[in-house]
Amino acid sequence: MRNKETRTIAELDLTAAIPGYQPEQLSKQNANITQNDNVVKAFLPSVKDEAFAMTMDNYRRAVSIYNKKVAEANHLIDKHNASVQIYKEKNKLAEYQQQILINFVLRFADKNNWEFNEEVDKAGDLYSRFIAKRRIQKIKPFTEQVFQHILYLYNRQLMRRNKQREHFAQQELRPIQPLEINAWQVTTIKRDNDIMSLPICNKTVRNHRARLQEAGILIDKVYCGPKRGVKTHISPSILVIFDLHTDEFACAENQLLSLSKRKVLPNSKESTGTSLSEYKKRESATPDSDRKVLPLATALCDKNVLDKNTGGNEENQTEGAAAENVKVSETMSDKLRALIMHPQDLAIKLASGHFIDYIPIDKRLLFQEAYNGTLTRHEYRELILQDFFKSAAKLYRFSNAYIGSWKNAINLYQNYKWLTKDNIPFNKYVVYEDITQLRWRLEDARKWFARPNVKVSVSFPSVYFDFTRKNKKEIGFEYTSKRWERHSKYMAEMPLKKRKTERKAAERLEKINNSKKYENAIGLFMKNKKDFHWLVDYVENNLPIQYYNSLRGTLESLRNLKPNYNL
Repeated sequence: MRNKETRTIAELDLTAAIPGYQPEQLSKQNANITQNDNVVKAFLPSVKDEAFAMTMDNYRRAVSIYNKKVAEANHLIDKHNASVQIYKEKNKLAEYQQQILINFVLRFADKNNWEFNEEVDKAGDLYSRFIAKRRIQKIKPFTEQVFQHILYLYNRQLMRRNKQREHFAQQELRPIQPLEINAWQVTTIKRDNDIMSLPICNKTVRNHRARLQEAGILIDKVYCGPKRGVKTHISPSILVIFDLHTDEFACAENQLLSLSKRKVLPNSKESTGTSLSEYKKRESATPDSDRKVLPLATALCDKNVLDKNTGGNEENQTEGAAAENVKVSETMSDKLRALIMHPQDLAIKLASGHFIDYIPIDKRLLFQEAYNGTLTRHEYRELILQDFFKSAAKLYRFSNAYIGSWKNAINLYQNYKWLTKDNIPFNKYVVYEDITQLRWRLEDARKWFARPNVKVSVSFPSVYFDFTRKNKKEIGFEYTSKRWERHSKYMAEMPLKKRKTERKAAERLEKINNSKKYENAIGLFMKNKKDFHWLVDYVENNLPIQYYNSLRGTLESLRNLKPNYNL
């Protein structure tokens, strides 16, 4: 038989302190307080001035009674734990019984101390003698300050709800709203001199809230997710409400203070923010163009590829063989230098249609040569000019151009293109920057002449590539520079246009989604699945302001369909 001094913690209730309290109320701890007939009801509830002071008096009285009961309970718990220690030294459990004890502790580890001790008493005479009970924590004096701040925030929530009811012209007697406790809001309250009123962390607020829940001062907790506060009620035996509509106190009579069974406070030590390691990413070096181009340059500068670009396979076979005999290894610059032809030979081959299917030199090779090659400025300029005219041969696929016309065009570019006033060639990297433009303009001109509606054929090279023919009606190559400028401007505006289009699409989608959310919220209210205040809070916090402004008109138009809806 158990000693009478080791009675259960459930028997250490407030029966003696509060008249009318029954132990079986512990089994009804999860019942919604708004369903209680003795719940506090008011038209326009508030907790201010005298109501605030009366609530704090009730709080201090309840805490005093609770701490006395905790002291008595801890006295019995200490005796129980001492007897457990002595009993465990004299008696041993079998292996399977020890496993049962381990499973018991793990099963009820998440319960608060009152609940855990109650489960220990229910474990039976055998196992309860091997399990130590948990000591109950008293409510500390500092918790009173935390409760005061919570009560202050609750009054702000009530006043905000009252403003909503006045906006929607609703004057009905209804149960008061639950208290929403947000730990961050409690810690950020400031006084008039802009000094933090309660300089504590969120974890401390949660710890004090857990003690108030164990004491039954805060009851009926509802977890609303990690981004919302915890909804709960202040015990009606403590809370005093002043009704601004009737100018009377709306405190419920004969409301009982009970020991609510609550879950243990969630562990807030776990960081929800981005870890520091996520910000410390390895800094990637700037791509080395030399390392990436050199292997590819060696492959692209293979003799067969260069021979194909020159179009003279038979001639270059002999020269290539001789080069192989003389030079053991040929650099990329040497292979590019070998592509440079005499202007007269180039004009002859252009007139014969030798470069109609010409493949331009890879830009990566030209980039590598411009910044790291051994070609001189003159050689590099000559290479780019000849590559340009070889690419221009595609314009004359279906027409003939004389050798002299090609030679005049080549001489014109050699005398004026990429030269300073003193006839000094530009730097190689400056010449390289114009390659993309020239190639795009040649391709654009080829596509323009290939259009079915264009009845004009390309002029002779000496005329078409004349630098002075810049007018559109003159049909010269220089006019393509204006088309390039429009193309460059269009490409520069493309990202902006894309972002603008995506933003407009996102705005349209958001409007559609908001309209659906608004209609769904109204539907839930009309089907009695949600109450009026949920509807108002949802529309105000989740939708644009115009939906909140139109909500009253929408509800008035639906009043005929649902005439008895309440706040």
